[in-house]
Amino acid sequence: MRTILFSCLCFILLTGVVFAQNAKEEASCDLKSFLDDVAKKMQKTIIYDTTVLGRKLFLSNVPWDKPQELHRLFLSVLEYSGYFLEIVGPKGEIWKIKRNIQGPWTQTPILDSLEALNQIQNEDQFVTMLIPVKNVSVKEIQTGLRALRFVNPQGGNLLALEGSDTILVTDFAPNVKRVYEVIQYLDTKPEKEELSIKLDGQSVVLPIEEDKQILLMVYECKNISLTITKKDGTVISHIDEGKQGIKLGMNHYIQEGATFHFTVQALNTGISQCNIRIEARSEKHSTDLWGFSLSRFLKERKTIRFSLNFQSTKKQAKAE
Repeated sequence: MRTILFSCLCFILLTGVVFAQNAKEEASCDLKSFLDDVAKKMQKTIIYDTTVLGRKLFLSNVPWDKPQELHRLFLSVLEYSGYFLEIVGPKGEIWKIKRNIQGPWTQTPILDSLEALNQIQNEDQFVTMLIPVKNVSVKEIQTGLRALRFVNPQGGNLLALEGSDTILVTDFAPNVKRVYEVIQYLDTKPEKEELSIKLDGQSVVLPIEEDKQILLMVYECKNISLTITKKDGTVISHIDEGKQGIKLGMNHYIQEGATFHFTVQALNTGISQCNIRIEARSEKHSTDLWGFSLSRFLKERKTIRFSLNFQSTKKQAKAE
């Protein structure tokens, strides 16, 4: 009886050692061996460069008997290791393993719909997607996404196609889905777009003193056209700088009763910005008389008109 128990115990221990050795062999391998084994299992011809040599992998539970899961794991290993897969040949029988720095110049599957993206959103496939933009400037979206490094410029690509209002993005499918969702969030029409601007159509009366100099400042104008005219229609200044910030200063004594008409127009559909400030200055100090700040989503050619009428403080006192 003791002999039988001792034999069973030895068998269990030896089996555990064998299992441990198999698990260890499965858990540690090099990238080249893994690529070769997958190519044999999937019956593909695989091409790679010498950078894969000597690179260690630590894997467990490799689904060798499940082709779809093995292919998904294969793509994830490539992405994790800094590579991606390019499939060529009439039947897709040739697999090229490329470093991700070659991504912007590599032929990739092109997606043009959310449905196509959803089918592979959880797979590390290297793809290109065309994302249409309806309500905001594609250039502004591109600038914002690049500043936040949503797409690695060394491995992917992010391009604004202004003529067709489209964003082109090349990257791994999960990140393309992330970029798509961010663009959809940004590409919304603000509820306040249709709200009227209180200043539109108004005439603002500003007091002036005889010993004060009036300074008109216009700055941080983006996506707007601004025209300033006198009462008789003479144009004092016209600013049509699009997205370029400008500064304008007018240093002179404004006579009592002077009226200036302002016309602000959005050049393109999108965020329009403009800041106007009026200061009264003397030799000792300066005082803010009036200011207007615009930062709003406006439709193309949306126009805002208002006037500034300067009256002397003495005249206002008599009127009261």
